Amino acid sequence: MAELRQSVQPRWVIVSSARGNRPHDVSSDHSGSDGGNHSGGNHSCPFCRNHEHETGDETFAFRESDVVSAPDWSVRVVYNKFPAVDSSLSPTCTIDEDCHRSRRSGFGSHEVVVETPEHGIQFAELPIDQVERVLKAFRHRLKDLRNDKRFQCVQVFKNNGKEAGASLRHSHSQIIALPMVPQELMWQVKNSKEFFERKGRCLLCESVKADLRDRSRLIDQSSGFVSVAPFEARFPFETWIIPINHSSNFEETSDSEIGDLARLLHLTLKKIVQQFPGAAYNYVLYNNPFCEETNTEYFHWYIAILPRLGVLGGFELATGWTINTVAPEKAAQTLRECVLK
Repeated sequence: MAELRQSVQPRWVIVSSARGNRPHDVSSDHSGSDGGNHSGGNHSCPFCRNHEHETGDETFAFRESDVVSAPDWSVRVVYNKFPAVDSSLSPTCTIDEDCHRSRRSGFGSHEVVVETPEHGIQFAELPIDQVERVLKAFRHRLKDLRNDKRFQCVQVFKNNGKEAGASLRHSHSQIIALPMVPQELMWQVKNSKEFFERKGRCLLCESVKADLRDRSRLIDQSSGFVSVAPFEARFPFETWIIPINHSSNFEETSDSEIGDLARLLHLTLKKIVQQFPGAAYNYVLYNNPFCEETNTEYFHWYIAILPRLGVLGGFELATGWTINTVAPEKAAQTLRECVLK
């Protein structure tokens, strides 16, 4: 059974043995090509078309018919069969005051977004209209999960490649809903709130304005979004995609905004994949938490793309600080000047 634990350090840990049982078919080759036919599928892959019975129950899909779990889908969202957290558990908490130990049941919701029926194709290779469908699936699930008062936040993320944490080659992303706000997101909320209380403005809005003026960290710009190498990038070639106009909740984006975002996300990932062939990467969506402490005036959602070009050493693990060996300005210049082949 999954548990959430916290004691000496001010962060929670999910203990989930079920995650260790998930299937693996990813090697250190991140290209996604397994020599198979893209449309033909893989007989052992649970995410391929006609294998719908091998996944968890479906929560959402884009498909031609109205038949749940029918094989005529283009994007499919299902419960993870090997979840890190479990929605069947009660969201209880026990505290051992003598040792200052807190233990909660591993309550939460863990879903998988199967991004395409085609087995061998990777996310950066998808057509833009398919990327739009994936983003709309995120939007739909965030809207639904926000209505569940047991959850305080939802984390959307993608692992692409073994070093990024992927276990299955078939292109997919994940959605985890939690009963509390993790430390990393809460720090961002706190920082944004303190800036707003001092200045009366959104911190990320001001950052976008500065990048549009300075342009040294600007990579690309669409009508409604920018891609930038953030001023305080933690990792080489870390890239953020940010709405130019203030927006707190991803689930409130319009269809036209989703289309605009899909084009810029697609362009950015293609540049990174071309620049670093075979490199693993993650992307994560930092969205406004659901808890009452947050405010739409000061939190601004964004997507962070994190190429896995190195490993964390002892200093990083000890301090929580990172040593970035590529200046964000240099990374932005490299990606800005990258011409797609």
